[in-house]
Amino acid sequence: MNTISLIISIILILLLAIWGIWSAISYPRMKESVATGKRIALTNDYIQTIIGLAIFGSLAVIACGKRIFIIPEFYFICSTGILKISVYTIVATIVLYQIISSITLRKHNDKIPKNLSSFLPLTFNEKLTFAIVCLFAGICEELIFRGFALTFMQQFETGIWFAVPISAAAFGLMHLYQGISGLFTSFFMGILLAIVFAISGNLLLPVIIHIITDICVVIVKKEDKIAESIKDNCE
Repeated sequence: MNTISLIISIILILLLAIWGIWSAISYPRMKESVATGKRIALTNDYIQTIIGLAIFGSLAVIACGKRIFIIPEFYFICSTGILKISVYTIVATIVLYQIISSITLRKHNDKIPKNLSSFLPLTFNEKLTFAIVCLFAGICEELIFRGFALTFMQQFETGIWFAVPISAAAFGLMHLYQGISGLFTSFFMGILLAIVFAISGNLLLPVIIHIITDICVVIVKKEDKIAESIKDNCE
């Protein structure tokens, strides 16, 4: 990694740290606004997230170049054997579970926790914007926390079983605004996605998995509940 790439990498890491802190601070304010019926705060948060992801993803690509799309040979895991089958089976199970859970919650909106209900996209425009967020998150977060993170750590000659947890921890901390459960869930998924990256050899599969698991949220809440939901939140 040359000097310019190193400087850009450091800038990206600092910006991600600032973004994580800012998200943790601003999230409660956004939650309060949505709970009082000001759903424009939710849309604004979606838009800010899209812009932020686009910027960070672009910096990651600039820092690493085309290397970011392919797992460094230093970390590559043989793509045959029980490990590959086990990891793919676990990931497929998680994705299937996410889809089934989203469908179930859509049929039983009354079972959605109140602290989650306020943040789910309701209208067509909200769902469309959130779908774009999912697309950017799937692409840009994989570029950052899998492609960039592992490429950056390669220069320190860290083994894969050290680099994967570190990249997953960074991924989890960026989701700390979702609470402790969000941190651990993201950490666990970060480990799985990094191993999938190491097994498949490129970012395409982790990106697809990431997008699918995120976009399931779009179908959770029925739009015909919007008036009742907003009314309840305003009371």
